[in-house]
Amino acid sequence: MSVKEIYSRAGLTECEQIDMPKFISGESEPFYESTQFEKLYEYLGYTIAIMPYENARGKTATPDDWILEFLERWQA
Repeated sequence: MSVKEIYSRAGLTECEQIDMPKFISGESEPFYESTQFEKLYEYLGYTIAIMPYENARGKTATPDDWILEFLERWQA
């Protein structure tokens, strides 16, 4: 699955997808308050449930950091 497919399956609009590289690179803040975060959190955390529970609940890391790091690895 490509990053583009992840975005589409999470329900990100074309405009939201265009903005994602800025969040991943740290050029745009705050990701946590964005609609992209809400959609990706729901998709990665619950729909396909690949986000570790501890991260989804913010116990070991914040979910926004986990999502951005996950997407950065998929882009590489």
